[in-house]
Formats: sequence, C-alpha cells, structure tokens
Amino acid sequence: MSNGKLVTKARTDSVLSSVFQEDIAWTRLEPQSISGDPSPGLEARVFDPLWLLAMQWRLGEFEGEDAGSPLTVRVKGTAHTVVGWQPGDGTGPVAAALPLPPGQPLDPHIERETYDARALGVRQRAEAGADLVEQFRFAGVDPAGLVAACRFTDGGSVRSSLPPALRLAYDMMPDGLRAAEALEAAMPGRPDWLAGTPQDLQDAVAGWLQWFRNNIAPKVEPANDCWTPDRLEYRFSLEAGAPGQSSVLRAPLHAGGEIDWYSFDLDEAATLGSNPVGAQSDSSTFERKVFATSLRYAGMPSNRYWQCEDGGVNFGLVDAQTHDLARLCLTEFALVYGNDWLVVPVDTVPASLCKIDDVRFDDSFGVEHEVRPTDDAFRLFHLASPSGPVPALLTPPSALNILEGVALEEVRFVRDEVANLVWAIEAAVQAVSGDRQLRGSEPWTPVAPRPEGAAAELEYVFMSEVPPNWIPFVPVQDQKGAFYLRKGRLTEDEVNPAKGILISRTPYDIMDEEVPREGIRVVRVPSLARAADGSYLRWISRRVESGRGEAFSGLANDFVLKTKKAAE
Repeated sequence: MSNGKLVTKARTDSVLSSVFQEDIAWTRLEPQSISGDPSPGLEARVFDPLWLLAMQWRLGEFEGEDAGSPLTVRVKGTAHTVVGWQPGDGTGPVAAALPLPPGQPLDPHIERETYDARALGVRQRAEAGADLVEQFRFAGVDPAGLVAACRFTDGGSVRSSLPPALRLAYDMMPDGLRAAEALEAAMPGRPDWLAGTPQDLQDAVAGWLQWFRNNIAPKVEPANDCWTPDRLEYRFSLEAGAPGQSSVLRAPLHAGGEIDWYSFDLDEAATLGSNPVGAQSDSSTFERKVFATSLRYAGMPSNRYWQCEDGGVNFGLVDAQTHDLARLCLTEFALVYGNDWLVVPVDTVPASLCKIDDVRFDDSFGVEHEVRPTDDAFRLFHLASPSGPVPALLTPPSALNILEGVALEEVRFVRDEVANLVWAIEAAVQAVSGDRQLRGSEPWTPVAPRPEGAAAELEYVFMSEVPPNWIPFVPVQDQKGAFYLRKGRLTEDEVNPAKGILISRTPYDIMDEEVPREGIRVVRVPSLARAADGSYLRWISRRVESGRGEAFSGLANDFVLKTKKAAE
C-alpha cells in the first residue's frame, strides 16, 4: 500500500517495461477525412461523368462483343524425338551421322575432346592404375605382375618435375594408360598379367576398361570433333523424328556450356540419315486439355481499384531512352497488356522437337474457338529457318546441373594495337602431372643490356623481350583481301603444346573477327554430369567468354639503349 493505492506486480512490470523498453516505430496507411467520414473518398466521385462517358465513346470502349471468358484449352501437336547428331553444321566437310542413345545427354558427345595419349596427365594415369590394383586385391590376386608389366616409361625428366607424393605413385603404381592399351591389344584374348586369373577378376577388369575409356581417356575420332579451332566455337547438328518426317537442327555457333533451343536453327529440307528406314517410329502425336490460367508476374498491375501492387518491382524506375524500343515495348506490355494473356502449361516429351498443330478453347458460354497463329514477324521461342520462323519448341537432350571444376587451361586472346598483333596469353596450362600450372608465376628475366665491359656507349636492340607465355598471332591477308590470324613464335626454342587450346598443328589460324576489341577468354574445364540411369559422365569441355580489354606487351623493334659505361 502506497499513498492509498495498491501497487501490484503487474503494474510494476508495466512501468518498468515502459521505461526500459526501446522505442518502436509503427508505419501504417490509414485514410483521413476533414469531416470524419471517409465514405466520399472511397466512392471516388468525379466532377464531370458525362465528359468521361463521351471520351469512352470516342475511344470505342462501348463497342463490346458477346464473348465469354476462356475456360478450357485443348492443344494438339507432334513430338519428334532426337535420334542422332552430327559434327559440324553442314557447311564444311560432312562427317557421318551418329545415333544418340536414349537417356544419354548430348553435352559429352559435343564437348568431349579427341583422344591424344600425350595429353593425359601422370596423375590421371596413376589414379586409374591404383584403381586397377584395387580390383586385383579385392579378388585376392597379387598385382605384382600388373605393376611390373605396366610401369611408367616417361623418362627421368618427367619424374623429376612431379610433386613428391605424385612421384611416389609414379614409382609404385602401374600406368593406367599402358594397362588399357595392353588389354585392347590382346583382345579377344588376355594379356600375360591377366591370364589364368579368376573369371570375376576378368569381368571386373573389363568393366574397368570401359570406365577408363568413357571417363579418363575416351577415344573420340578426329572426324567426330565438334570444336572448330579457327572459330573457337562448337558446331554440330541434330536430327529429330522418324524417317520421312525428320527435321535437322543446326547449331552454327555454340560457345560451350548449356545447350538450349536458342542455339539451333531448323533445316527442314535436310536429313542426316542417323535413323535408318524401318526403325521404330520416333514421332508421336499428343493432346493436352488444361484450364486457362491468367498470366502473372512480379509487379503486375492489379485488377481491383483499391488493391496496391507489389512494391518489390517498380516499372516506373525503368531507365529507358527514346531509342531503346525493346525496353519500352516490354514496359508497355507489363503495364498495359499484361492481363490480356493466358498461360497454357503443356508437358512436352524430353529430348524432342514439338510442333503445335491445333489450339482450341471453350469459353464460359460453351462456344469453341480456334486460335490461329499471328501474322506478325515477332516470334518468341520459335526456331529460325530459311522459310521463316517455325512454331516449334525444342527441348534438347542436354545434361542438367553440370558440375565444373577449376580450369585446367586458360588462354586470353587480346589485341595489342601498338604492336599490331593479337597475343594469346597462356595464363594457365595443364602440366605433365595433369594438374593446373600458372604460367604467370614462372620466373622470367628479360635480356639485359651489355655488361660493364662493353666498349660502346650505345647498344642497338633488334627486338625487345616479352614474357614467354605471350604467343603472337600475326595478321595475314588471304587471296580475297580478308585477314586472318596465324600463330607465330618469338624464339626458336618455343615448344608447342601437345594438347589444349593452342593445339600443335601447322599452321594454326584463327579468323580475325573472332577476337573483338575487348578480347576473349577460352578455358578448358573438367565437367561432371549424370545420365538418365544415374551413371556418371566425365569429360573436358571448353568455354568461350568475353575478355577484359586490350593489352600492351611492350614489344618494340630497332631501338638504342645506353650501356653502363655511358651512364657513368
């Protein structure tokens, strides 16, 4: 009891909470009215309704039709399954078409490099050999014969350049590449180190050989290589459909990565012949009946008068100039015509080319309407063809969620306007061990002027030095007057790589237009994906990206330097 008032615990807690609690700010939207009655504001009265009605009449808003709202939509179409592929886009030498097994993604076939035993690193070969040794030990067989017959024979210089741990594997483990070649050379028999072993071990070794050729050292014939060195891009073609109904899809420019519909052009008059006559039909018709759903997207204007739009998207803040027609058209569609569109979800057949043959819908009055294609030149998700856009949807058999490792090789093609050259800067290469090696960190000392004992005060320099990982590409003019870039060399002791982006071939040319002013970046990355049956797929792919601008090499010719004697 205090001053005649009862102080309770609840009152004490209330007072303490009001004293020690932080200030809380509340924000809300509420109508205010001078008269205290918000009803007139909610009615949204207008001063001259007759004028508004006259304007609606002038704009033709009273010319309505007795039409109902779409309820159900029926879609009929034809699905042509992708049955084969072919290297190249049909403009150069034509290779034989190859069938595409069902459930196999297209990416490894397109991006996988051709077979070259010299390009396989010691680490990959040693790890494959260690896995083969484990197969022997699991079967209870001594692998001494395997290790003795398949030792590494690369030489002492290769061994001395390896890290200590990899050097130990070089001495103790068999060479997986030599083991695979011995197995293939002895077929249909068995090599000496496998003869007389249990059948279970022989079956396991056969499975190991298949794994080795599919993942570590795949044998891809040069004719099946889709990489175009002079264009630094992939080129390939697909065939979809049964014989007599097939369509050819050309991919004339693919920079690596995800393979999607926009990489292809439709060539309906061509055929690859990957699906022989009499084979099982790969074309089927489908019919879908679904409910019509209104198109919805973030920031879409609301239909109701007093409903507020989502503030996360503000089309009023779109920064568009008067000449930016694409952005202005998209903004106008989003703000004005967005609620005039319906979405019809249709599940397509995987790895197929789907063509829509007929679209009809029933309205709320039970009347059936046919939806015809528009005559406008603009098409979305349509495939380009010589005769014009084709209303077809392609879902290519590409792999999903491809995992990529650290780039094994990185080459930056840059322009040097001062030297009038294009330089291929090897930022990283694949070393003999198979690991990534940074060339920018290699020790390099430019040639210094003549030492102190020089008699002359000036020294003539024919050409300055550049880092050894800067490889020049010289512009060469062809017979038609166009220019292309040819790989050169600055020193006589330069060694061409056995495998990689700057492949060892003579001459090595690149089209001049393939290296823009900002340059390009080409990398080789190891990729991993899963097939439809869950099996792993490994390959090395290439990616082409934009560069970071021009570069200055410091290359100069015919200049004079002061010697140390002149400086004194």
